[in-house]
Amino acid sequence: MKRLLRRHERKARYFAVGVWNTLFGYGVFALFCGTARSASDHYVYTLAASQVLGTTNAYFMHKHFVFKTAGFAVLREYFRFTSVYWAIFVVNAFALPAVVRQTGLGPILSQGMILPLTIVLGYLAHSRFSFAATGGASTPV
Repeated sequence: MKRLLRRHERKARYFAVGVWNTLFGYGVFALFCGTARSASDHYVYTLAASQVLGTTNAYFMHKHFVFKTAGFAVLREYFRFTSVYWAIFVVNAFALPAVVRQTGLGPILSQGMILPLTIVLGYLAHSRFSFAATGGASTPV
């Protein structure tokens, strides 16, 4: 059992940090949607604004608690990390309006439906790209 836990320790840390990041990012998105001046304010703009805050929070959480990288590759890591998040943002920016249109649900519930896809994409990309070859202490998946 210990070997199994050790083998999947990083995935468990990713899950725990992911829960925090999801709550943080989703909360910021919902807050921005709730404070928009009117219902006509486009939710993709609030998605972009919440993306900036959520990505910065997520980088520091992943760096220090999930992948535990060290060294002076912070700028390279941050660039790689944010490029993954912006790629996921593009997928999300196309998916969100499509889900809203197809389901008739509002943007907050629709965004919740998209989360599982973005979580899996994020783990795969961060473990294989963002923190994989930065010279830090990260290990393969």
